[in-house]
Amino acid sequence: MPLRRRLRLSTDPVAGGQQDAVLQLRPAALDLAGQPVGGKAGKQRVGDDEIERLGGEARERILGVPRGDGFMTVHRERLADQLRESHLRVRAHGPEELSHYSSATSDIEYLYPIGWQELEGVANRGDYDLRQHAEASGTKLEWVGHDERYVPYVIEPAISVVRSTLAFLCDAYDEEVVADRPRTVLRLHPRLAPVKVAILPLIGRDSAMVEKARALYTELRQIMSTEYDDAAAIGKRYRRQDEIGTPWALTIDEQTLDDGTVTIRDRDSLAQQRITLESAQAVLEAKLAEPWQPRD
Repeated sequence: MPLRRRLRLSTDPVAGGQQDAVLQLRPAALDLAGQPVGGKAGKQRVGDDEIERLGGEARERILGVPRGDGFMTVHRERLADQLRESHLRVRAHGPEELSHYSSATSDIEYLYPIGWQELEGVANRGDYDLRQHAEASGTKLEWVGHDERYVPYVIEPAISVVRSTLAFLCDAYDEEVVADRPRTVLRLHPRLAPVKVAILPLIGRDSAMVEKARALYTELRQIMSTEYDDAAAIGKRYRRQDEIGTPWALTIDEQTLDDGTVTIRDRDSLAQQRITLESAQAVLEAKLAEPWQPRD
């Protein structure tokens, strides 16, 4: 059975309480992308006319953010840090698709090789869950403030671990030609890559290079996932690391023995630069913390 993560978030159905900036909850008359949709009638709904009549600060407290910049838009932008934005979209469910408990549901969809498919769904379950619990238990489940009381709404994001993994792999896989030779590369976000850095002595039979490389490997593997490889020509070893998505490779060569510097190679740009052995850990940690954008 595919694994799915479900997270239920409770909030004030009108004002959003202290969680406005996090949830940016939309009223039930809007979908989770902030667009008006048809839906079930009921006291959960807060329509556009009612929102506009409130005006000013009250309107912004209900919407959480200006119209059109809803929870789904923000969430999609966060995913776009790891997946190509051109392969992401938000689709609001029509009235005929809504579950009996949902006043609004939207899916974040990814363009897989087989077409657009759901990656994550977010449902506004309204006060359905807590009212059902209250009716069955005979206990009120309400937020009680100094001058108000209400049954919180529940927002339920649900994402499949399997679909997410497949999306990351599909999005990262790339083939290109470099110097008249085909290259297969997995352009994973560096923080998602199973191996962060490879340590490669230029000549695997050179005992001095191997000693330096082994020492660096031992140091870095305490901090991040690191792989050591001294088999075959350096070009083949680079390509092997490209295929598994390793973002950086550190090569120990003759110059390392002379001045204590190594070459760091970037998976995506193929750029190379010299850094000192002593700074390798700090350089890699800084690179992991840098913003990263997927390919166009």
